[in-house]
Amino acid sequence: MKANKTDPHDAADLAHLTRNGFYKEVRVKSPAAHRVRSMITARRHLVEARVRLDNMIRGLCATAVTKCA
Repeated sequence: MKANKTDPHDAADLAHLTRNGFYKEVRVKSPAAHRVRSMITARRHLVEARVRLDNMIRGLCATAVTKCA
């Protein structure tokens, strides 16, 4: 690897790694697989957002009860 980080150096280094067998070929996934993966990712983000919101509401309610008591 060269000290200067430039696009030509990066391209040369990647080509060198590919020639030496460091990188293996991967198959391109089908559009259907991409759709499924994006749906799974979107669901995960929605679940995380719901959990954050639930926790925030729970924390606010606990604080409100403590201040009122």
